[in-house]
Amino acid sequence: MTLIFTDEMNISIPLNMLKKLYKINEEMEEIVPYAAFYIPKSKNLLMWLNMNMLSPCLNLIDYPFVLENDVKMNSIIQDNILQQQAAMDEQIQLQIFQQLAFTPMFSMHMHPAFQHLLHLRITIERENIVGSALEQLRSVLKEDFKKPLKIQFDGEPGVDDGGPCKEFFLLIFKEILDPKFGMFKVFSKTERIWFNPQSFEDNSVFEMVGILCGLAIYNQVIVELPFPLALYKKLLNKPVFLSDMSQLEPTMASGLKDILDYDDYDLQDVFDYPFQFSSEFHTDIIDLKEGGKDIPVTYDNKQEFVDLYVKCMFNESIKEQYSAFAEGFHQVCGGPILQMFHPEELMSLVVGNEIYDWEEFESLVEYRGIYNKEHKTIKYFWEVFHHELTEEERKKFLEFLTGSDRIPVQGMAQLKVIFQSVFGSTDFLPFAQTCYNYFNLPMYKSKEKLRQKLMIALEYAHGFGRV
Repeated sequence: MTLIFTDEMNISIPLNMLKKLYKINEEMEEIVPYAAFYIPKSKNLLMWLNMNMLSPCLNLIDYPFVLENDVKMNSIIQDNILQQQAAMDEQIQLQIFQQLAFTPMFSMHMHPAFQHLLHLRITIERENIVGSALEQLRSVLKEDFKKPLKIQFDGEPGVDDGGPCKEFFLLIFKEILDPKFGMFKVFSKTERIWFNPQSFEDNSVFEMVGILCGLAIYNQVIVELPFPLALYKKLLNKPVFLSDMSQLEPTMASGLKDILDYDDYDLQDVFDYPFQFSSEFHTDIIDLKEGGKDIPVTYDNKQEFVDLYVKCMFNESIKEQYSAFAEGFHQVCGGPILQMFHPEELMSLVVGNEIYDWEEFESLVEYRGIYNKEHKTIKYFWEVFHHELTEEERKKFLEFLTGSDRIPVQGMAQLKVIFQSVFGSTDFLPFAQTCYNYFNLPMYKSKEKLRQKLMIALEYAHGFGRV
């Protein structure tokens, strides 16, 4: 079906109607998938508005739910670029002012260190990744978070052309999210994480983690953050429901739903619950209301009990830790552009998505050394990859190669992958340089040997650093 609009009044009518329906759908816990509200090829709608000079009259930021995620992603990228440029321009103006004020005109020149003003530069000690990063982030001005991030590993030569930045995020989140660090609890059944209300870390550390999460988005780096969708709902000020609890504690979520679904007045005798909160991530038992241990859950108050339980889980019990995290995150990524996103869309900005096109993946690979797409070893590889690996094994290879089994929101085309030849014994395993997406492949003489070596490499690869 083709829709034809002649002026801004015509298009605003259906958009306002959709806006009302979208709000109702949100309040009903999205019985219709949010993506059903997308206008297909919404880039064309933006072009139509611009061509007809209606953009000033109709602001699509007021109707973000109709825009496909790649359009919104492009918007935040452009916003990032503009804000980064503005931050750099401010530093340039400051440098010029200082030179005009304190340097004779005939001797004025740009100091060599001036280039450092254009980026947010952090020097990382490999033996103290978290400590060295947090110490420097604490001294960064808020406006400097808008600059492109450049990472230098202490004592290591070279400049950050993207690889060190990616490696930094992979390493620091791996360490921070480790249960032994104590900031986040891992839920055994779902392997999701949530804020540890009994962490010994200062709230300023949670703020720094929020800043790091924002910087990952700002610098377009996918990171492994196994938070539930509830985190992204909270960051966007969206309501959290009982259904969100199933991503952390499915057994408890199922039990609470059973209480709501129970339709007899003997509920108190059947379930025997007091108005208290308990969870595997919280060793204390918390009264959900004053005197909660002496208040039984009954047929008449069951909804109140479940609402308070969900509120305690996602809000009250972790209020200080989450507030610090959110403060840090919004220092980097706050603003109206962020509010355009659905929680699942925001989540995909951080952790990537799972929309795979393996044929496209193959077409994007660049070959170096003696390899090209017609080389026998390369043909062996793609035969194994497409026809002998399972979907999970292909995703495992992606993680082995890039550090994540997910892809950028914009699709496979954003992955720059390089296969290069390795000379020497074919007894060697293939290996990856994850920070650059390099796959180093020995010149195996048979498809069988290639498959055997590849599977061993995938089996024994753990986390970052395959070389």
